[in-house]
Amino acid sequence: MFREYCSAWTARDLDLVVSYFADDGVYEHVPRGKSYQGKEVVKAFVKATFDAVPDFTVDVTSVFATGDWIASEWVMRGTISSTAPDLAGAGKSFRVKGSSIVELRAGKILRNADYWDRDSFLRQTGQLDIPDTASQVP
Repeated sequence: MFREYCSAWTARDLDLVVSYFADDGVYEHVPRGKSYQGKEVVKAFVKATFDAVPDFTVDVTSVFATGDWIASEWVMRGTISSTAPDLAGAGKSFRVKGSSIVELRAGKILRNADYWDRDSFLRQTGQLDIPDTASQVP
């Protein structure tokens, strides 16, 4: 299920991504300190992500589940659009490792908390002027 959910992100299938969430589900964007609750709010966030990073992909590298919990590691990639309203670094590409902790209820996402290397993202997109050693990790 989680791999299919991530494939929906890569396919940029807005409605399919949102269909994995419970009506009151929450997407937590931990690196930015933001949470989005409810399908319509999550949908607006996902659409904004697709608009800001039109070639967004996420590749799952490991995943395991127990009961109603899923944990995963993944790599996200993309290029920031020149029309991204709240992201600097237009035209810059990124490759960032991250992980998700997902809680399910009745087979739907109740809570998806994503954790990823924000400093590496900022370096790769020219928003932080410190050498990026994390992108050298396989």
